[in-house]
Amino acid sequence: MASVELAAGELRRVVGVDRLCLLGIRLGATLATLAAAGRADVAGLIAIAPVVSGRAYVRELRMLSRAIDSKRNLTRTANEDILETAGFLLSTQTQKSLGEIDLNKLEALPAQRVLILDRAEMPGGESWESRLNSLGGHCERVSLSGYAEMMLDSHESVPPREITGAALHWMRELASSAQRTSATQSLPATPQPRVSLPHVLPEDPVSSASPATAIEETASCFGTPPRLFGIVSAPAAQKSGKAIILLNAGAVHHIGPNRLYVPLARHLARSGHVVLRMDIAGIGDSVPRDGDPRTSSTPTRRPRDRRSDPIPAP
Repeated sequence: MASVELAAGELRRVVGVDRLCLLGIRLGATLATLAAAGRADVAGLIAIAPVVSGRAYVRELRMLSRAIDSKRNLTRTANEDILETAGFLLSTQTQKSLGEIDLNKLEALPAQRVLILDRAEMPGGESWESRLNSLGGHCERVSLSGYAEMMLDSHESVPPREITGAALHWMRELASSAQRTSATQSLPATPQPRVSLPHVLPEDPVSSASPATAIEETASCFGTPPRLFGIVSAPAAQKSGKAIILLNAGAVHHIGPNRLYVPLARHLARSGHVVLRMDIAGIGDSVPRDGDPRTSSTPTRRPRDRRSDPIPAP
């Protein structure tokens, strides 16, 4: 929730707008809703297949975990404290927090206008639509196809053109009704975002044992043309160590499995090294190669991307 608040404030600061529109998918839509309900600057909210009940969502994740294990012929010892699903761990505390979420019980409107884009094969936003309208808001709900194909592994995912088309059309109408011409606005040029991270956070199990050294992180696009993306983590002071590249683990983007690359890169940077955790072409935030309509995690593409020049400087 704090991350959503910071992002909203940063967008207002950089672009100079006074009204925002939030969009989220599944649990992201839920977090967007909760954040918007506490703000006065949200003009509209787009919720794609939103998680209305956190308790039902945790049950769904448990069923997904069992289905994946069954498909792989795995048998695990039952552990109610830890839920592992799709490569991510949810602690007991996280499951409890999720279970307390119920959008149908919110007393405040997240925005005066809300668009719910439900999954055609499994719609679940009917009750929430009614709740929002009963609070005096203007909520529209449409069931569209494309969600299931979008949520496949990265190398098989299909862009949900019907969903994105509906979202863009709705935002244009929202801008028109507010007498805004956002389509003709030019955004001011901004430098590459560089964030100075604080000293070691006590709750970070990897970085907590590191020397108390401040580091900087920079988002970089590189290559020729610059279509590859990565995050450079480096010591804020003198760089005396090695240059380290962390590549994608299969189709997982630059955060690594279960977000392992993030604390690992920061741990290494605090030890004096410069670390680039990058996405190869077509994975995460890197643009696919010409002629590749979809993303690909095949090993034949990796050497080509590792040799891309120039590598971003910290």
